[in-house]
Amino acid sequence: MAQGLSPAIPFLTDDRDGIKLNKEYIDLVNQNLTMLLLTSPGERVMDPNFGVGMRKFIFEQDHPSTYAEISARIYKQVERYLPYLDIENIDFDSQGMGSPQISANTVMIKLVFNIKPLNRRASLEVPIT
Repeated sequence: MAQGLSPAIPFLTDDRDGIKLNKEYIDLVNQNLTMLLLTSPGERVMDPNFGVGMRKFIFEQDHPSTYAEISARIYKQVERYLPYLDIENIDFDSQGMGSPQISANTVMIKLVFNIKPLNRRASLEVPIT
């Protein structure tokens, strides 16, 4: 019988469990945080307020005020939907910020957070294209 915390997204088959599962809490937390960042408000039918909607910001100005707005949305959404996380730091990087190795029209977001119940510090990097 398959044992895990949740199905891993994207759904993939697994020879052992049939469908790939998240077996570690850190994998589940990373998946939940990524979903929160990439889901646009209104996209989740039963909860239209869920999501940061990061893709909406791709065509905004590459400016600190834009990143301040994104940060505020992330903190607010995490506080409401992932209260077991404590965001310690959010960093943004792009070509416009002086990183030529990042492709055009891409923003890298790095979140450093603490998983409160586990008292474990972790980080997640998400490219937004």
